[in-house]
Amino acid sequence: MGGKRRAAGRTHKNARARSRSPRAGAEAEIFPWLVCLGCLFCALYLFLSSTVPALRERKDLSHKDKTFLKALQETRWQTEDLRIRRADLPHDPTSILVALDELGLTPEEAMSRFGIDPSGRQDPRSKQNGTRPGKPR
Repeated sequence: MGGKRRAAGRTHKNARARSRSPRAGAEAEIFPWLVCLGCLFCALYLFLSSTVPALRERKDLSHKDKTFLKALQETRWQTEDLRIRRADLPHDPTSILVALDELGLTPEEAMSRFGIDPSGRQDPRSKQNGTRPGKPR
């Protein structure tokens, strides 16, 4: 029984060896290389397709970060300047707002009522009527 198995195994090996031609052996050696190269190109494509946009986004974010930091610094300087100018005022600006609120006026209504343009210029009509910014019409 054991002899039959050995003989069958040998014939199978011999049949496989006879079916190989020189060309089949060369193709069998190239195929794994082609698979490896294909996998390498796929991996390289996936890596670059995810990395290049991320690098672009990083560059954009760093530019935006610099812009926001510059704007924040300017805001801090302006706030400090406003605090200094507010300290130099002879009166408290919030008391003006409280007085306007007691009268039931908004700052824009009060300015138009006294003939002052919201941009800070005096209304030319108030000069013609002889009214001054301190007195209501």
